[in-house]
Amino acid sequence: MSEIYNYRQGQPVVWFHKDLSRSNKHCLYCGRNIGPGSEIPSNKEHLIGREFVPKGSLGNHGSFNFIFRSCVECNTEKSEIERHISTITLTNSPDLQNANYREIAQRKFENDFYPGSGGTRVSDIRNEKKIIFEAGSFSMSFCLVSPSQIHTGYSKILAYRHMQGLFSLINSTDPTASHTTRLLPAEHFHHFGTYFYSDWGNPVLAELSKRANPLPCNLAITTASGYFRAIMRASQDGSGWFWALEWNKSYRLLGWIGDADKPPPLFLNLPEENWHTMQSKAGEVMRVRSEIPVIEEADILFVDT
Repeated sequence: MSEIYNYRQGQPVVWFHKDLSRSNKHCLYCGRNIGPGSEIPSNKEHLIGREFVPKGSLGNHGSFNFIFRSCVECNTEKSEIERHISTITLTNSPDLQNANYREIAQRKFENDFYPGSGGTRVSDIRNEKKIIFEAGSFSMSFCLVSPSQIHTGYSKILAYRHMQGLFSLINSTDPTASHTTRLLPAEHFHHFGTYFYSDWGNPVLAELSKRANPLPCNLAITTASGYFRAIMRASQDGSGWFWALEWNKSYRLLGWIGDADKPPPLFLNLPEENWHTMQSKAGEVMRVRSEIPVIEEADILFVDT
């Protein structure tokens, strides 16, 4: 990371300055000019929100973060999304066995409000669905109950924001000038899949990890005591970049940067996930499959070779 603007070993990368002329000129999220003379309000942004990961985990010496200027509108939206996703991912992390961590997660779970629920706390949200099956004289019914899930679309938005920041970080030679700033537009960002901790060993994720691992690594980050991980790799044929994120040791997302209609070859001809189709009495069709935990020694998604 020695070629990154304002990089200092063992410290967060800081592009923010009180003087607009010494901060990044464009909001790395929406691309609008927020430099000298701009009327768009802007403020300090942490790519990895300090409350997104467990409290204190970003305070360790050498912890990576990226601090820059963004427009207030983008910053506010991202903060709200981070708050919600932090609650869900922390309360689904395998680290709940740790008493200190469990206290942090429980506090968020009990005090946070679910987006669009009219003030209902996350701890009070339940997703229930009754399924009835009939075959001749035989009838069976059961009820599926699940805890709060990440609000629709939020995970893709936050992944896009994280990748926008990291893309600009490693591709901009001088963010205080437009012609040396590189931004990641929405049409080049693509989200392929999202996986909870209990399913990190499924055949698609395992195969993508295997295919991506030999590719040249543009960026590899593990920070906040392992509660935030990111990797970006360049496709050898020039078809695009592979990216992956891990949030709070419980949630992985991956995709590519490039043309929408031309995904990198590693995303093609992937193995089947062994889905089973079930149809209810009401004609509803549901697909189910077993989750597959990852074997630690086979987990190479974030290994920088």
